[in-house]
Amino acid sequence: RSAESIRAHFFTMPRPVWSTKTLSLFLLIAEASSLLRIDLHPRDQTILNNSPLTLDCRGAVSSSSDDASIRYSWYRNEELLVNGTSSPPHEILPNGSLHYDRLLSGDDPIRFACRLTHNSGSLLTGPALITFAYLDSYDAPSSDVTTVVVVGGTAFLQCPAPVPTSLPP
Repeated sequence: RSAESIRAHFFTMPRPVWSTKTLSLFLLIAEASSLLRIDLHPRDQTILNNSPLTLDCRGAVSSSSDDASIRYSWYRNEELLVNGTSSPPHEILPNGSLHYDRLLSGDDPIRFACRLTHNSGSLLTGPALITFAYLDSYDAPSSDVTTVVVVGGTAFLQCPAPVPTSLPP
């Protein structure tokens, strides 16, 4: 349905008791959702500290409009990200994805959300939660085995590999 037909249909309905603000918001959401849709939401991930991160976000326009006219913006912990102005630096790719070459861990998980904007309105994805993997303190099992190695020789020591975990949300 076109935005005009939605408006016409809405205004012929019995008038509910709504404020002007609520009515405007309803029309904006109805118009945006009829033309703009989110095809790919960013997903929760667990990554290693100081490693790359790419979050995907894709949208489409359900009318004959051009999908290339969709603009993408990203939020990190509810703050708008602007290309080249945050630390560590990030890049919003032409396809709508958000990319960090290296993302450093903090004490808390990070929430990212993507906003798709088109001339018909805008939509916001649900948040993607990024947590960082870490190793709990590693205690090598004690052993009474003595190993003698000649200079330049090879020694094989047996110990269990540590198991990475992620910070609690």
